[in-house]
Amino acid sequence: MQRLLNCKNPLRVSEPWQYGQAFADVGDTPKTFWVEPFLPRGVPILHGPQQNQETHVFVKWLTFVTYIPMNGPPEQSSRRRIEEWVRKRNWNAIVNSPDTYSIESVSNAADPVRGVVMSGRREPGFRYKVEYSPGPKWTCTCAHFRMHQDQCCKHINACIDKTLADTGSPMRLSWRLDATEFDYGNLGIKRYPGLNDIVEVVPPATQNIQNMFPVFRQWSDKKLFF
Repeated sequence: MQRLLNCKNPLRVSEPWQYGQAFADVGDTPKTFWVEPFLPRGVPILHGPQQNQETHVFVKWLTFVTYIPMNGPPEQSSRRRIEEWVRKRNWNAIVNSPDTYSIESVSNAADPVRGVVMSGRREPGFRYKVEYSPGPKWTCTCAHFRMHQDQCCKHINACIDKTLADTGSPMRLSWRLDATEFDYGNLGIKRYPGLNDIVEVVPPATQNIQNMFPVFRQWSDKKLFF
């Protein structure tokens, strides 16, 4: 965990920074990733002695969030950010197309946090699947990539920078690999996750197993005799 001091948000218009870049070549080995849904903040955080360094941040969608109203009663109200994520997406279409999104099983279609398991993962929770092959060729199961297959979506960008950082190369975008706390002085401290918190690299051995064997979604009740 790193803490950055003397932080503030810049007073300027937010611009999309997390998508639209060209694909990057990250080696000769195919790679597979699971990426947790995340929401980038459009305006970066300024920090440093002269407050001239920028860091872009994001938050997780699939999480509980406590909201404290600025005007009104002082009591806290808690709700799930996941509900907002579901409203902004056609979640029913996702759970009804398990092969398209690499979903292995659905135990509760109303709960993307605990009700779905992705193919080859043990822990529940919806993830986007990102794949890389030399060329470079990148694919993602998100809607943005399906509409713009000639450029990086935010999930592909996260996987690219995670791979670059893990191999000792500089990241292309100004976000951070690990979770970071930003100290706003009298306004308190705000913690944001890093790429390590949302990008899961599938080990090569696991990738090979997934490619060799099909996924069976239902056990047969017939007995086998040898």
